[in-house]
Amino acid sequence: MDYSLGKLVFIPNPEKFSDLNLPLIGFGGEDLIKEKGIKEIIEKLMTEEKITYRDFIIKQIPALTLEGGLRAAFTKVKDLTVGKLEEDELNPKKNKIKLTFSLGKGSYATMVIKSMFN
Repeated sequence: MDYSLGKLVFIPNPEKFSDLNLPLIGFGGEDLIKEKGIKEIIEKLMTEEKITYRDFIIKQIPALTLEGGLRAAFTKVKDLTVGKLEEDELNPKKNKIKLTFSLGKGSYATMVIKSMFN
């Protein structure tokens, strides 16, 4: 699925990739990147952009300083329930469906909804 920063991929069996983590680049993140190929890609991009790991330390605004870390590459939609088709009281002549689900920290519900109705 296309979105503002590129493409998102939705796969039917994320369990296969449940242990796949991607690096979040930051001032301490270079030690977390174990896969040689990924490290080379990141360092090439950083060279092209003329940035270093130290550039993620922002002394003037410490809250924006990013240490780096790892993030799960895929998230699992849990506890999905789909309600009944109903009239939408806010939009005359339209219908609505109530969806409820849970996502892990850092995941975006809007992207799940877009993937369901795209």
